[in-house]
Amino acid sequence: EVQAAAKEILNLHKNGLPYKDIALTFRGENNFNTKILEIFKQNQIPLNYNFTFPLLQKPFAAFVYNLFNLETGNFAKEEVLSVINSPFFALRQNAWTDLVEQSGVECSINQFEEMLEAQNAAQKQTLIDTLKQIKAHITLLKQAGSFAGLANKAKDFIYKYTSPNAQKEHAETLAKIIDILEVIATYSQTNKE
Repeated sequence: EVQAAAKEILNLHKNGLPYKDIALTFRGENNFNTKILEIFKQNQIPLNYNFTFPLLQKPFAAFVYNLFNLETGNFAKEEVLSVINSPFFALRQNAWTDLVEQSGVECSINQFEEMLEAQNAAQKQTLIDTLKQIKAHITLLKQAGSFAGLANKAKDFIYKYTSPNAQKEHAETLAKIIDILEVIATYSQTNKE
């Protein structure tokens, strides 16, 4: 449908109708947003659009979400792999993937310590240390005390574990995440238990 619409727009323009006088509307989203952007870009059709994309549809935001949720899933193998294999991960090491995939680990840092191959002792220890650091940062987030403290610790967490290159390439998405944290920082004091 989108390809047909693009073809018709190109025909209208070829026959003298300026792009600014052409409008495209559709009912519901039905995942057209991404397809419209993709096909219009391929066909060099200028586009002034009025739709948004949920933040988690952006790969960088999904990585940040996965990073924050490692502990929720008890450092499950697939979740760990999704973080350590990500091009956005600041501490990425290719050797870690093989270690985890061949380990038989299902979840938990303790399992990683017990089951990772001893032959790659240095890589194993670096991976374990990194997972423990991530867990410690998540624990700090849970103890933040105030929303402002939580937001600041969350920002530190994001900057520590996302690569500088990813931060530059995905600056717009990062800015949206930071904006959300800034709003959280304005909330009242949390319950100190």
